Amino acid sequence: MKNGLLSLLFFCICVGVNAQDAVFTEEALQIATKIDSITTAGKESLKEEIKAIDQKLKDKELTAFEADKEKKRLAQLQANKINEQIAEQEQKLKELVQKRANGQLKPTINDAESPQEIINYLNKKKTEDADNLKGEKRLTNQFVLMLGGTRAIKESGGYYPTDFESVGYSEIGIDFKYRLMEESPLWNLKFGVSLSSEAIKTENNHYKLEVMEEETNWVYSDINYKKSTFSRGFLQIPIHLELDFSKPKYSVDTKKHYVNSQQSWRFGLGGFIGLRMSSGAGVKYKENGNTIREGIQGRLNSTNWNFGPSVYVGYKSISLFTKYSVPSVFENNPVDLNMLNFGVRVDWN
Repeated sequence: MKNGLLSLLFFCICVGVNAQDAVFTEEALQIATKIDSITTAGKESLKEEIKAIDQKLKDKELTAFEADKEKKRLAQLQANKINEQIAEQEQKLKELVQKRANGQLKPTINDAESPQEIINYLNKKKTEDADNLKGEKRLTNQFVLMLGGTRAIKESGGYYPTDFESVGYSEIGIDFKYRLMEESPLWNLKFGVSLSSEAIKTENNHYKLEVMEEETNWVYSDINYKKSTFSRGFLQIPIHLELDFSKPKYSVDTKKHYVNSQQSWRFGLGGFIGLRMSSGAGVKYKENGNTIREGIQGRLNSTNWNFGPSVYVGYKSISLFTKYSVPSVFENNPVDLNMLNFGVRVDWN
């Protein structure tokens, strides 16, 4: 409402200046200044009252429910007060325009600038301003990208003859986020589908992965490989319970809360389940000045299903994540080898 009045007053002032109507311009400026001061003072007053409530909440004089209820009550009172005071200025504007229409102020008003036309314009402007305030729907979708590293965790005992280093981890997918509370972004259920890829390499470059009947292990070779890698890919279904500490915005004009997520810190805890889509191993080395690459693709006795816990924490759209694979990498080996993935996660609304 304030923006509509100020826009109209600016138009009227410009007309007055062009016609050198000093009286009309001066009175219109006074109304514009008064409207601005009413709104500013009202918002500042509400801000101080909310600070006082937050302090009482911090001192445990009020519960969270009582504090939220009191904030809504004060916001409603302040909105009514602002609207009443602006209505008085609106009446003054009508009287000013009427005087100009009666020839008491120059220039004379056009028929299209009647008081009723002005009121209709103000009401339309207020409706448009309210419509522009939109929050997120309770169910939204996000594009998710994760990049990082992979650490192979093996049991002690020397079954695996070499340690491992990370080649990399990547995951890309779509998540759906459902807000569990209508007027708060705090609790969210996130679920989706994604494709992931993880890869490791041997720390000792004399070892190459081989499938020996039912077991799979790295076997020593006289060749000093430049790189000896193992990788696998999964189609995954992740699910998380997310805490989003963004605060909903309250509109004095519409008297509604508008929720927009990922404006503050976030924390997600959940897990995933995945189906193996690919697995393979490869080596790279030089022989007689030539670069030779050898690789095998297939199951390699690796587990078909993967699942485990997952956690992430971050600010706005960027977070750090960690995922742990509970099943051992190879199905029939007597000693477990598990994967721990970590890195940076980006969620785009």
